[in-house]
Amino acid sequence: MPRPSPQKPTAAPTQGQGKRGAKRRQPAERPVAQFQEWEEPDSFDEALRLHMKRFDETSLLLHRAIIRPGETFHADTLKGWSLGKRLPRNVASLDVLARIEARYRLPPGYFKAKLPHPGRAPADQAVRGIAPAEQR
Repeated sequence: MPRPSPQKPTAAPTQGQGKRGAKRRQPAERPVAQFQEWEEPDSFDEALRLHMKRFDETSLLLHRAIIRPGETFHADTLKGWSLGKRLPRNVASLDVLARIEARYRLPPGYFKAKLPHPGRAPADQAVRGIAPAEQR
């Protein structure tokens, strides 16, 4: 004789019950600095970490604040910048740096001046009619 399979009780969702866990923190439109005085860092990654700390933001929160819908700029890129593993080199990255400077109310070119090789031309600037090897 077959045994009846145990039935799992189905709990009806109650009103107001949503996703579990901590709520996702939303970036402020115009964040307020936690402190105004700081010692100027020498390197790009230290400066980025300092200003993220000043405005109490993580790289993921900063990414959500400055990247527009439809853009393919990855959140891990900002994290890599803040950890010193990567550096912004292409035109899109320099545009993102300008947005960060505007968000944190820093002077234009603040982060670009902290990059090594400040005179280096940005990558991904295609010139029509000239092969990539010749552009170098």
